[in-house]
Amino acid sequence: MPIPHLWAALFFILVFFLGIDSAFGMIKTFTSGLFDMYPTTLGRYKVLVTLGICMASYLSGLIFVTKGGMYWFQLFDWYLCFFALMLVALLECLVVSYIYGIERFLRNVREMLKPVNNTFLTVMKYCIMVEVPIVMAGALIFTVATFRSPKYGKYVYPEWTNVFGWLLGMSMTLPIPIIIVYNILSAKGTFIERLRETVKPVITRKGGVITDLKDEDCAHVMFPQPDIVSVTKETTEC
Repeated sequence: MPIPHLWAALFFILVFFLGIDSAFGMIKTFTSGLFDMYPTTLGRYKVLVTLGICMASYLSGLIFVTKGGMYWFQLFDWYLCFFALMLVALLECLVVSYIYGIERFLRNVREMLKPVNNTFLTVMKYCIMVEVPIVMAGALIFTVATFRSPKYGKYVYPEWTNVFGWLLGMSMTLPIPIIIVYNILSAKGTFIERLRETVKPVITRKGGVITDLKDEDCAHVMFPQPDIVSVTKETTEC
């Protein structure tokens, strides 16, 4: 190939910007959730919090550039990408479609992307409700049924790495049932009333305005909600 040094430089520049682009998406997703949950505390120090998360991510990633980095990378990739990510993606689709309500979600999309094509929203609706859950559930079942211990080339990982890998995978999925059980136990009333209370979305607006939701707005297929949904008085940044 002519001018090999130029193409080599362009390749590594491409890899650098690809990493920056991926980091933007991951860091922004994580920090947005933190700032929405704690707007009055962490929201005041957005730059410092984001810098701290970036530095922590950088330091934790140094293990992958050591002499045994490829073995660690293979271990993380084996247990995190195959099982945990598919389970989280499946649960996200189910929660958005059947608990939060797909129609409410589409209205949120319309609010953010005005104007938006209705055909696009229809395709998105059936993908989130039907296609993606079926594909993710099938892939998850196939992955569990054909699971084998990790290996890298001819190297077979020792037994303790399997325990570490499963603990690593559960670190992403175990908080989900823990939070569910905690919220149900913290609520009041019968079990069904607690379940309804925990899956009821809380609409927060600046100034703590109470939003009146109609029956068709409360798209809880599993657990229909009352007409009025209380709103916290804490202000959040839009």
